[in-house]
Amino acid sequence: LAKKNDILYIEDSAQSFGATAYGRPAGSFSDAAIFSFCQNKVITCFGEGGAVVTNNEDLKNQINYLRSHGRVEEIGANYFESTAENEYLYPGYNFRISTVQAAFGLSQLNNLEEQLSLRRANAKRYNENLSKFNDVTIPIVPDKFTHCYQMYSVQFKNRETREKVREHLLKNGVHVRVYFEPLHLKKYYVNKYGNKKLPVSEKLVDTILSLPMYAQLSIDQIDYISELIGSSLKDNISCEII
Repeated sequence: LAKKNDILYIEDSAQSFGATAYGRPAGSFSDAAIFSFCQNKVITCFGEGGAVVTNNEDLKNQINYLRSHGRVEEIGANYFESTAENEYLYPGYNFRISTVQAAFGLSQLNNLEEQLSLRRANAKRYNENLSKFNDVTIPIVPDKFTHCYQMYSVQFKNRETREKVREHLLKNGVHVRVYFEPLHLKKYYVNKYGNKKLPVSEKLVDTILSLPMYAQLSIDQIDYISELIGSSLKDNISCEII
């Protein structure tokens, strides 16, 4: 559709590094894709970080200008060591991460598949445990898709149930969060666009909860979290280790 109408297609792939659809990696379907490498992502850059990927040479050049003050730079050149006069062709920003952060991120590519396998195994354990509870809807992965499980979010039947579970988990030392709140409810957008109603978005944010998910999460920890969810639902079904 984008090609047919000559529209630039940009993928927001911030949370999908390592996921695939129809045998192709996330980020490979568009003119450009953006990945995030901040602290809670599959790959991190020791803090904040990210990348834009593209096969479009002109777009790549524009991105390079945008990320570095609109400045003309030779590949491999060091701005602070150079004595040449600088030229600026476009407005730009400082969107560069440090060399140390980039190296930290690149080093994790060597064990990316291992990290993804651990996350998927953890998600499988969550699924096995939580599918026993009628009030919990687990993530569904469509055929011909693979999930990277950057996060693991479940849905409850209503806000009251979600809040009950959330409070019980927090009380017992399990860090859980609601990702993400609808933008149309935030002050800036309300002030700019007024009070808009998006009932599907609002229902989702009222009923979802993101549980702990990282490669080093243990089976015992997953079972403990699952049992806490079960006890807060007053469900008699046990999440004993299978």
